[in-house]
Amino acid sequence: MYSIRVSTEEHADAKWVTVDDLNQYDWAPVDVPIVEQLKADTLWN
Repeated sequence: MYSIRVSTEEHADAKWVTVDDLNQYDWAPVDVPIVEQLKADTLWN
């Protein structure tokens, strides 16, 4: 089992969501490239 600590120093909130749910959020411009990569990554599809 893994334990991951998420820091919200740069964001108002943090939570785990599925790749299918990523389009439901208003992403900061700096986060858009990684969100797009997560959606395109074959490991997630």
